[in-house]
Amino acid sequence: METIIDVRDTSIPDGVASLVEQLPISANLGEKDMTIIFKFPGVYVYQTGLVLLATWRKTLPNHIKVRIDDTLCQEATKRLLTNSGFRELMEGNVEIPSKIHYHPGKVPLQPILRGYNTEKAISSIVDIFNDYAKEWIDMKAFGVLLSELCENSFVHSNFETPGYIAANLHENTGKCEIAIADSGIGVLNSYLEGTNEEAKQRIQSGACAIELAVDGLSSSKPTPMPGTFPSYYGFGLFIVRRLIEENLGRLTIISGKDWVNFEKYQKNRGSISRPWNGTFVGILINIENPLPLAEIYDEGSNFLVASDKFESAKQPPAKQKKVDLAQYGTRLLTREIGAPIRADIATILASGARVEVDLSGIEDLTPSVADEVFGKLAESLGKERFEQVITFVGGNPLLPRLINFVISTRLSKPIETDSA
Repeated sequence: METIIDVRDTSIPDGVASLVEQLPISANLGEKDMTIIFKFPGVYVYQTGLVLLATWRKTLPNHIKVRIDDTLCQEATKRLLTNSGFRELMEGNVEIPSKIHYHPGKVPLQPILRGYNTEKAISSIVDIFNDYAKEWIDMKAFGVLLSELCENSFVHSNFETPGYIAANLHENTGKCEIAIADSGIGVLNSYLEGTNEEAKQRIQSGACAIELAVDGLSSSKPTPMPGTFPSYYGFGLFIVRRLIEENLGRLTIISGKDWVNFEKYQKNRGSISRPWNGTFVGILINIENPLPLAEIYDEGSNFLVASDKFESAKQPPAKQKKVDLAQYGTRLLTREIGAPIRADIATILASGARVEVDLSGIEDLTPSVADEVFGKLAESLGKERFEQVITFVGGNPLLPRLINFVISTRLSKPIETDSA
């Protein structure tokens, strides 16, 4: 049995939304052998659509085969399907292509996995942007944007099969195309399985989960274990949206039955008949426009109000110890690296000493890592106590603004406890 899917548009938002509606739902395929043929006519192909299709492929049962029909394609498209790793991912059902051809301005499909692979993919995309962008473009902002998108996939997905990320810089138009997709639980279920009752009530009243996420409303994770604090995630997509808006770029998010598109401060929302079981994010960045990360951090901090539900401040201890943050790495990108850093600082504080955190040498620090370390410490200590016992020196002036942003974000949300 064969099923043919015509891939006629891979752009965002319309192309990827129409692709999702053509894709069979894995759970409905049954146990009969089937071959799904993706037919690529002679049209231009964007990598955004390839990322979505590669991620969907990993959700199929093993007895379902996939074949690429490129007989009508232009030669450039045929090379893209092969050189990006897309053909091998689809037809060979491998997790990582065995051979990828790198070309200037293009980053092939890379799996989203914790650790080295993801950081390598992020570095590769930042490098191509750096090679072609103007000197005034902020590379740190670009790296933060990518890292937050990957972290969002880890946090809001719980996916068992790999998602994918890819990028392509179009010199002739001055735009950089980026896509990232996972096949996890999606934004809506992340809220429904979380502990943020306000979010659940707003969704029940008809609010779109994607819009809540890009507005910075946290989902929180399920009720924390005794003695721990809840983990709030909400500023990642907020930062991404605001950066893209100020860049005058385009941002498309698909999750479940909804899609939302942002372009030049305009927001459009639509629905699809077949849900995307996961989250897809497609971006088009203008490489000659700024990504004003510092201003976005300040903006986020200004509209957040710190909580007053903490212990009154105590006198700071006399002793002080220095923590060189660069000893943990100069590029701190994924949330999991933050746990041991926070533990080390907490151990020093428990000994009765103050902590001076030296930020010198830090090239990249994402909001997710800053929250894991300093946001959680501020939550456990209280804002006043935190400011008494932890100080920051050295490093890029942007870093303290980032830390202030994540602390303001976390402390603006009430601590949730197990009602049982």
